Amino acid sequence: MKALSRLFAAGLVAGATLLVSSSASAQSSRGAGYVQGNVLGFTAFLNTFGGTAFPMEFSGGYHINGSHEGFVIGGAQKFFFRTGFAAATVLRMGYDIAIPIKEMELTIAPYGYGGPAYGDIDLRAHFGFGVEGRFFPLVEGPGKGFFAVARPFEIGFIPFTGGTLVPFTFNLGAGYAF
Repeated sequence: MKALSRLFAAGLVAGATLLVSSSASAQSSRGAGYVQGNVLGFTAFLNTFGGTAFPMEFSGGYHINGSHEGFVIGGAQKFFFRTGFAAATVLRMGYDIAIPIKEMELTIAPYGYGGPAYGDIDLRAHFGFGVEGRFFPLVEGPGKGFFAVARPFEIGFIPFTGGTLVPFTFNLGAGYAF
């Protein structure tokens, strides 16, 4: 748990450094809408229920300013596979920060989410927050919107009849901005 708190603190420092960088104010050249799938990763439950799960998530959203940065609103379908099954359909909101790297782009995306949860136990809701990074390696052509995504930090809360699950999720995936 101590290592996890140090990792979280390091992430906050890195994020704060990026927020004040002058290059973070450049306009994104990627599309405002996006879809993504995060299919590789793990979830560790941090409370007394313990254990791990395999997470999958499919999401999409739209940046209201017309490019792939700024305020974003969207939705996600989340799945957790362990000895049982749990899922949630959530509303997701955040603020994306585009950082140009020559003609490529890195987007730092802090977000929050919430919505109903369901599965093989009496789940009620799933809400939480996290941060992910999207790297756009292609600079022109129809593939310019392709991105790889890494989510190093997401913490959630899933209340149910016997208590509350507290999942910490790390996952990887890919997507397309249009």
